Amino acid sequence: MNCPYCDSRIGVLPDNRSCPHCGAPLATVIQEQKPQRQFPVPPVGKYLYGDGYLEIGYDSVTIYKKQIFRKTKRTIPFSQIAGVSFGDGQNDASGFLCVRHRQAAHLPLVTRAIDAVPDDTSVYFFARRSPEFYPVYMFLKKCADIANGVSE
Repeated sequence: MNCPYCDSRIGVLPDNRSCPHCGAPLATVIQEQKPQRQFPVPPVGKYLYGDGYLEIGYDSVTIYKKQIFRKTKRTIPFSQIAGVSFGDGQNDASGFLCVRHRQAAHLPLVTRAIDAVPDDTSVYFFARRSPEFYPVYMFLKKCADIANGVSE
């Protein structure tokens, strides 16, 4: 940390909680810092689906949809993920992946692929793409657990 009075670098805080360079009291300045949440390494990339893409960045997920009369683009930081749901596409049925932001946590998670079509933070995909989207779901689920303080 740096002293807010003389801007000197303080490697180890002395027991008297004063700056060793200028003597200023640091007790009121020092606050216990919470450890930062450590998210897993993201599977960075664009995952294409029916009418858009889902993009995993280094600190957020973006869902882009281009439907007939409207386009939407929603970016959700990993730290703001309230919940996720996944439906494995099988045979002729489509699969889905739904991500909820904390501000939209009151909305129920999607439970059917047909409900993912109009939902701005959900994607739907052909059954053959399930193996590609399942690891993305597992990653986002871990992020949601960390963001919501759920321990393993």
